[in-house]
Amino acid sequence: YVDRDAPFYTLAGRAMWDVDRDTQEDEKFWENYYTKRFQSKEIGKLMPQWYTVSGPISPGLQNMNATKVANFWATVLLMNQKVDQIIGYNKNLSETPYTLYRETGRAGQRTYPRPFDAYFFKRYQQEYGVPKAGDQVEMYKIFESFKKRMGVEDLQQRHCMPVSQYAQYLEAGKEVTSTMTPDKVVRLLNKLATESLMLAREMEAACTNPAFKPELHRFVTDSEMYVLATQAMIHKENAAIGKARMLLSGSQDKADEFP
Repeated sequence: YVDRDAPFYTLAGRAMWDVDRDTQEDEKFWENYYTKRFQSKEIGKLMPQWYTVSGPISPGLQNMNATKVANFWATVLLMNQKVDQIIGYNKNLSETPYTLYRETGRAGQRTYPRPFDAYFFKRYQQEYGVPKAGDQVEMYKIFESFKKRMGVEDLQQRHCMPVSQYAQYLEAGKEVTSTMTPDKVVRLLNKLATESLMLAREMEAACTNPAFKPELHRFVTDSEMYVLATQAMIHKENAAIGKARMLLSGSQDKADEFP
């Protein structure tokens, strides 16, 4: 049994009560929360960091690709995330059916990628130096009024370019600077997973109360799962990119370039 409902509802309640909180004050709140919860100041400092670095991973694995969806979600290794499906479900960024200006129900039984969160986007920029400020995908220029209304200036850059479109850029020798790309996204997700595993192991080692050991070990196994899932997805995304390039070039020589 892992008691994660309490912090979730606490977080949701605080956000609904006051979404515009001081960052340092909020960090102090959660540090005190987990210090009291696990009777350890060290765990109190580490736990919020674990949630921060692991937070983008699960949604990130779904926001790289468009997948077929009915009454279920796609899974990383089994359901609707095969190489041909990754290539075929979403051809370019312009295909995404934004309900900001289209009625609902036009997704064609697909779940389309959503923008990544601000923390992941910042880490992406730090890691790769792109997307560069001011660069935009052409289709997003129509969203100026919506961006001002929502107060999110970089929303259009927080999307991941579909594999099919990315393959076209690579075959043409073009550099993508206006949005994120699937190969870089999945490598960063794997890096975050590895960081979360290190933090989870530190928390488990810092635990002095045997009653909390099983719960803290669950964070370790969760992070191990994240590492394995993101490693598997690295291979799958690279295979999809390689096959898409091979289909575009019409040459089997590209098959030898599959990672």
